[in-house]
Amino acid sequence: EGHGGGPPAATIALGAVGAVALGAFTYVGLTAKGDLANLERAPCAASKTCDPADTDSVRARFLVADIALAAGVVALGAAAYLWIADGRARVQVTGGPAQVALTLSAPIP
Repeated sequence: EGHGGGPPAATIALGAVGAVALGAFTYVGLTAKGDLANLERAPCAASKTCDPADTDSVRARFLVADIALAAGVVALGAAAYLWIADGRARVQVTGGPAQVALTLSAPIP
């Protein structure tokens, strides 16, 4: 973590973890949503007699997706913080009564 042109190694690692977590959120969430839609169309849905293993599986995957989303957001936030704290990135907040703008600028190798 010298003072080269790019972000510190920890920033890159956290950014990668965040990107993977957001990818997992997307994949797991979409597949769970598809399976939920299939369950809702199944004959057992109207009578609420679907197999608990099926409903528990969908519920568990939504929970995994939520956890992956939270982990991704935290990891990307930590990566941004480390990049800014390293001193090579700059954040500027501007705005008026009805609008706020956040600008992040940093060197990228």
